[in-house]
Amino acid sequence: MLLPAKIANTALIGGETAEMPGHYVGKNFDLAGFSVGIVDESKIINGLNIKNGDVIIGIESSGPHSNGYSLIRKIINESSASQDEINSIVSMVLKPTHLYPELIKEILQTIKVNGMAHITGGGITENIPRIIPTGLNIDIFKDSWEMPEVFKWLQAQGSISDGDMYRIFNCGIGMTLIVDQSLKQEAMDCVKKSGYEAFYLGNVHDRDTDTPVTYL
Repeated sequence: MLLPAKIANTALIGGETAEMPGHYVGKNFDLAGFSVGIVDESKIINGLNIKNGDVIIGIESSGPHSNGYSLIRKIINESSASQDEINSIVSMVLKPTHLYPELIKEILQTIKVNGMAHITGGGITENIPRIIPTGLNIDIFKDSWEMPEVFKWLQAQGSISDGDMYRIFNCGIGMTLIVDQSLKQEAMDCVKKSGYEAFYLGNVHDRDTDTPVTYL
C-alpha cells in the first residue's frame, strides 16, 4: 500500500498537532506533517491574477477528507439510526482522501490557472476567499453539484444549518480552480479526463457586498 506522501511525491519532514477533542486520551496520539516545496517565482500561483468574470471549477472529494471528524464522531455516537445504517456511514467517512498532485500537475501543463484553493478546514466558505484579491467577491451555485449522501446524513442527524455545513465540511468539493471564463470547459474536461468529477461551481465578480461568499 502506497502512503499518501509517496503518492504525492513529497517528503514528510515535520508536523503539527491538530485540534481533535475526544481523541487525545490514554495513549492515543496524532502524527501529522507538512511539506515544503520549491517553485520558480514566475510560476507561483498566488491568486493575484484572479479577476472579475473568472469562473470557479470544483473537483470532487472522496468524503470528509481530514476535516470535521470530532463532530462526525459526536453525530454518529448520538445517532438513533440502525447499526446497519451507521456502519454504512462509517465506511463512507473512512474512505481514503483524494490526493490531487498528479491531477493539478497535468492541468498546469495545459491550462493557465489564476488561483487554486484546497477545501480543508473552514470549507468552501473560508478557503476560497483567502485567495481572492481585495475588491472581489464570489458566488457559489449550490445546485451545481449534489452534496454526497454522507454529508446529507450528517446534516440531518446533526441538525446542522446549510451555512455551518459549508463552513465545517467540504460537502463534496475537495479542490477548486479559478480560471478565465474562456477556459471553463477545457478545465472541466481536463479534470474529467483524469477520472474526477468536475463542476462549474461559481463566479468571481467585483465586490458588491461585505460578504465574501454568496451561495445562490
